[in-house]
Amino acid sequence: MLSRAVISVAKVFVPATIAVLTGVAATFAAALLGHEVLVLAYGENLAPIDDTPPMVIAVSAAYLGGILCGLSVLVIGWRRVRP
Repeated sequence: MLSRAVISVAKVFVPATIAVLTGVAATFAAALLGHEVLVLAYGENLAPIDDTPPMVIAVSAAYLGGILCGLSVLVIGWRRVRP
């Protein structure tokens, strides 16, 4: 009886945990890539472009990429564990 409960809890938490970790990793990767692009375009001192459209786009793209990646992993994982 206890093993069924553990398995059903694992079926929910394993895909959710993998999705969260994948989303966080994708967000960090996109943020690092965006930072490198901004450094190449504007130089080492990025303080003058804070709250400007290039910075807002880079940050928004990082968050959006992480959210979409996490959601897609969650959907794929959920389809695999649920019949």
